[in-house]
Order: sequence, then structure tokens, then C-alpha cells
Amino acid sequence: MRSGDPSITNKQRPVQAGTDDAAAAPAVLDRDVLDAIAAGYSAGSHLLHALVALFRDEGRKQLAHLHDALRRGDHATAARAAHTLKSSSAALGARRLSEHCHHIEHALRTGTPAAIDTCIDDAVHAFEAALAAMHEALAGTEPPA
Repeated sequence: MRSGDPSITNKQRPVQAGTDDAAAAPAVLDRDVLDAIAAGYSAGSHLLHALVALFRDEGRKQLAHLHDALRRGDHATAARAAHTLKSSSAALGARRLSEHCHHIEHALRTGTPAAIDTCIDDAVHAFEAALAAMHEALAGTEPPA
């Protein structure tokens, strides 16, 4: 599970709000998290395939809930969707997505949703990048039967 582009897996310092420093952005995927999950269970690769599929499906739902809630002006529901996606992405090592969701949640909870559309676009891109990195990490492992 260790092959791939090192820029995707490097652990980097978290991005600070208001900076454009790409080098400061967290890694798209911390593969150490996936390795730890796989090592902790006898059906490790099967579990990872199932978790990534669940993450894909539920992540898409949370992004849809986030967009829908924002359209309705329901910041509390949008913040919950961002929080849920933040937590699940962190649990699977999708650091960049988790960081974007943290910023979205914070902006919504503090009533400062300026430039929220850009933040959400960044989160959508980070979600897709995380999925691609997860699939790359699982390439060559046995998918569930």
C-alpha cells in the first residue's frame, strides 16, 4: 500500500486560514492511517475496501446535504454535514479534506461564511482527490467478495 506519489502521502503542517501557501496544505491522504487500519484487523484489506466504499457514498451524501442546507440558508444543518465529513475523512487519513471541512464548519458555526463557496469547491476537489488516492492505495489489494 506504499506506492504512489509522495506528495499525496507526506505529512505536512496544517494549512492556516487565509494563506495561499500550497506547501502548507496537509497531505491529500495519510496512508499511515490506512496501514494502521489494515494492520489492526485480520480482514484488513477487505475492511479498507468496504470503508472506502462507505466513505465515497456517505461523503457524497454529506456534500449534497451541505449544498442543500446552504441553499436553504440552514447554517446549522450545513455545519453538521461539514462536521460529519470532517470526522470521517480524518478517520481515514484524508487530511486535506478534513482541514477544508474544519474551515467550513468553523465559518458556519461562527456566522462568518464569507467565501464559503470557494471553501466548498475546495472541499469537493479534496474529496475527489482523497478518493483517488484511496483507490490508488488499495490497488493490487483484494477487494471484498
